[in-house]
Amino acid sequence: MRCGFDPYDQLVRYKCWHKNGYMSSTGKCFAIGSSTRQCLNVFEQRQRDFAQGNKISLEDLDSFNKLEILNSFDINCGINDATDNEGLMRRASVPLLFHQDPKKAVEYSGRSAKIIHGNQNIYDACRYYGALIVAAIQGMAKTELLDPDFYKKHEDWFGSELLQENVRKITEGSYKRKNGYQDDENTFEEGVLAAVNRGDNTDTRAAIYGQLSGTYYGYKELPSRWVEHVYAVKFITCMGKWIAYQNSN
Repeated sequence: MRCGFDPYDQLVRYKCWHKNGYMSSTGKCFAIGSSTRQCLNVFEQRQRDFAQGNKISLEDLDSFNKLEILNSFDINCGINDATDNEGLMRRASVPLLFHQDPKKAVEYSGRSAKIIHGNQNIYDACRYYGALIVAAIQGMAKTELLDPDFYKKHEDWFGSELLQENVRKITEGSYKRKNGYQDDENTFEEGVLAAVNRGDNTDTRAAIYGQLSGTYYGYKELPSRWVEHVYAVKFITCMGKWIAYQNSN
């Protein structure tokens, strides 16, 4: 396992999931989005071209670790007109691993999405979402996370790249609607059920809600009757402990 932020390795793992069901709860790839599929097709073609141009075996390229050569590989394989929300549903691991350095957490949250989703709005949405997860780890209250001025108060986390205007408007509360989501009564369970029961792409909706609220409430607040049915729960728990260990060093 490679340490640190390695977008090339990230793409290799996505490819393994697509081709061989790597890390899938069913042993097979399922529910892959069109933009992710297109990205991985581009990635595989670039791998073939790169292997031929650098006289590297294609079979060895997935585990290739000579950075002075890999640095010339174009890892941004996403399409610029992608508009789906898959980037958000895979974000949590990045800010969790880099939360002690909010600037890196925000930057890498965006970059890890951009390699698959070239759209600037998705890039900025993932940067902002990464910032929210970092803030939740820091123990900020719900009112602070939902503060329409959250971005302004933490603008230094975003470096010199300002958020796109339409993303910024969402951070300021443009998404709020009368009779929208009811309050989740300060429990993970109430909130995730409210998200899922609204229908319309419920798995993605639950994944996006679960990352932030799971960080906010913490593992101990998850319903035990749900946790015991999670696929590979021991492995996932071990990975969580590994991330915590990496943050302690």
